[in-house]
Amino acid sequence: MSTEQKTTSLELSKALEEAGVKQESEKWWYRHDKTGEYEVDPFCDGHQERMYSSFDCHELLEGLPLGEKVLVSSTHDRTYTARCGCIDDSETEQCGTPAEALGELKLWYLENGHCEKSKGES
Repeated sequence: MSTEQKTTSLELSKALEEAGVKQESEKWWYRHDKTGEYEVDPFCDGHQERMYSSFDCHELLEGLPLGEKVLVSSTHDRTYTARCGCIDDSETEQCGTPAEALGELKLWYLENGHCEKSKGES
């Protein structure tokens, strides 16, 4: 599995930033000056322009309500969903990776006021 498949997509990373998730992660979506294309770069420090955190599953679990059980499940067609007790099945999204499923879950929590932002978030 490539680094891009283990972390949130560029689009979801941007949405998480807009929702107020602090941009601190081990990997970053970085836009190259010459091509203008984004790719995940684990060696960037996040202090450059045109960068977004590329969160992995562990990082996405930070800030979710303590004691809440989170289930990530996959289907035979290799799509993933993440759910917990306060979300019914109609509100879950089919995603291509576990990180995408958890990212959508965290975004839902933030948008609906069900979790606090991770430490250091404003």
